Amino acid sequence: MRGQVDHILDAIADMLRQEKELLVERVSWTRHGRAGFNALEFAAPIATGGVIRDGLQARISCRSDMAQRDVHAQLQVYVPALNAYAHVQRVEWRPNRRHTNSGNAPAKLKFKEFTD
Repeated sequence: MRGQVDHILDAIADMLRQEKELLVERVSWTRHGRAGFNALEFAAPIATGGVIRDGLQARISCRSDMAQRDVHAQLQVYVPALNAYAHVQRVEWRPNRRHTNSGNAPAKLKFKEFTD
């Protein structure tokens, strides 16, 4: 199993080294009701090396009442074995609160705290 996971991660890393294009045509923001506000979100496919890679996409979300703060973006890939998306890279822009990485983060980033 570990060998298969390593193979998948290597394939993703190879794709990410290629030229990328975010395909935002026909993509629009959707609203998801939350307690006291709406979350706005869109997900768009990504082409690498001029080819649309099935399951590779960028997802961006924010609060409707704070669209200029607390924005989350992530590169994600669909994993059929999990029947779900797994995040490859996350970015937070102007977060409302501190973020502390877990012990699962890469060695240099373990338990590191970010404030903005």
